[in-house]
Amino acid sequence: MRDIRSHNARAIFHSVFAVLIIAMLVIGFFYLRPMSSTDPAKVTILGLHMIGGAAILMLLVARSTMRFPATGLPARRRFATIGHRVIYAVVALLLATGIATAVIARLPGIVFGSGGHLPQRFTIYPTFIAHTIFAELLTVLILGHIVAALVHQFILKDGLLALIANPFRSSESSARSG
Repeated sequence: MRDIRSHNARAIFHSVFAVLIIAMLVIGFFYLRPMSSTDPAKVTILGLHMIGGAAILMLLVARSTMRFPATGLPARRRFATIGHRVIYAVVALLLATGIATAVIARLPGIVFGSGGHLPQRFTIYPTFIAHTIFAELLTVLILGHIVAALVHQFILKDGLLALIANPFRSSESSARSG
């Protein structure tokens, strides 16, 4: 029973983390990037982006304290662990450069405080350029992650997506077979 709860916690964490990450990438690339700094809506959307980033930071810190029992085949587990750690490292760098940009550009005061004007261009900050590069790298890693999951499902046919979609059934069946 403990394995089922642990697996469910892992699946829920993965899902929430993935949704937040994808939402922040969408907000950044498709809303903030093309929007002029003089557009009043940018402050609101930037606030949502900053709150989302803070939520991701809290999840990342929480994840670093979680220990899950190993599941799956040793080779698959090893590659999955490396892949997830690379993604977490890039997310950490993305958060660090986002926070640095926010501090340098005095965004917390502008967005959540007394107001003020956004910088005309964020590209004047090297930390923002790094933030953009890490966001693009993370996008590539996420696409690779999705491709790997599809390879498992349709080529290796090892039931990985079923494990994610229905953790109770998969954990119970693996417990019966082991």
